[in-house]
Amino acid sequence: MIVLAFDHNANIEQYRRRYYELAALRDVRLRLIIPKHLAGYSKVRRFDPITGREPIDIVALENLQDGSVHRGFYWNVFRLVRELMRFQPDIVFVHGELESWYSLQVGVLTRLFRPRAKVVLLTFMNINLYEIGFPYKLGFLYRIFYRWCADSVDGVIACTKEGIPALRTNGFGGVIRHIGVGVDTGHFARRDSSALRRALGLSRFVIGFAGRLEDEKGIDTLIEAAARLGAGVQVLLVGGGRAREALLRLATSRGVDVRVVDAVGYDRMPEYFSCMDALVLPSRTTKYWKEQFGRVLIEAMACGVPVVGSSSGEIPEVVGEAGLIFAEGSADGLASQLRRLLEEPGLRGSLSERGRERVASMYTWRKVASDMHEMFCELASPESVEREMAV
Repeated sequence: MIVLAFDHNANIEQYRRRYYELAALRDVRLRLIIPKHLAGYSKVRRFDPITGREPIDIVALENLQDGSVHRGFYWNVFRLVRELMRFQPDIVFVHGELESWYSLQVGVLTRLFRPRAKVVLLTFMNINLYEIGFPYKLGFLYRIFYRWCADSVDGVIACTKEGIPALRTNGFGGVIRHIGVGVDTGHFARRDSSALRRALGLSRFVIGFAGRLEDEKGIDTLIEAAARLGAGVQVLLVGGGRAREALLRLATSRGVDVRVVDAVGYDRMPEYFSCMDALVLPSRTTKYWKEQFGRVLIEAMACGVPVVGSSSGEIPEVVGEAGLIFAEGSADGLASQLRRLLEEPGLRGSLSERGRERVASMYTWRKVASDMHEMFCELASPESVEREMAV
């Protein structure tokens, strides 16, 4: 099976793990097309290949992107056509929403120059924006892009279960598979964090959060819950965002001891997770967004940290029986769950073990790649699979 993959996120090494695992399967030949830069979240990340270690075939192309992963395309259309015609993929995979410009560009070119290939998109969408209206400028264009992809692609990987009914409601009749996100369990594991805890002044029960400090993440609910627990807890926020100063003012007014670490690299995140006695993801649903997966949940679980999540979006599905859930927006509900962790060391130990087991069985990159491979085999012609098996 020949797979040509397009992923605007994969110019960062940690997001190439799914392709490393997919390419390692003996019946797969894979080439990955990525942009030379990724703009988003106030940063520009340029492709930085791993010299001498990159285990897959990568082509980095110039792209135009204005800060949104939905608004970007590749400049060199002739190179895309050449890749489609010379590589002759059986599967063309695009890490992109149905309304994404990248998805439309690759989908149209595939239909024109490699029509026998099956096109598969990946979506995190769990709110029916096609129905309620896209919150972007020129929303009618996004409706056109979405409609073309829904009518023309062969398969969709839905990273959220709630996205599947929306796809069917909007008329998508192809193959849909619910496949989550993976985590590198070799990297995300429990580490000695005693020195870091001392450096951060953490000496009590630490309630942690990692991610964007934005209103929809519900961090004000976390601070209100911590205030209900009294002086026995501290809050560690890892990340930056527009709500930072407002959250610090709220913490001061409620008497909550908060530490904020603005930026932590991928390499050090396991050490910060290991500083936490519990990781909280208190996301709050808005008109246009609800939690689409919550990658920090599986990263923290892989590090053996008990997790508590709100009822927003995909969080309960990701956590399962390996963590605690509270009604989104309820500081009392979150405080109640955190109090259980404070007072029941046995529960903390049980959730820590269950979290590691859940990640190992459901959320490794090898598991994600295996599920993708199964879907691709279903879509690809039997002849293509047999041809590659014989090589």
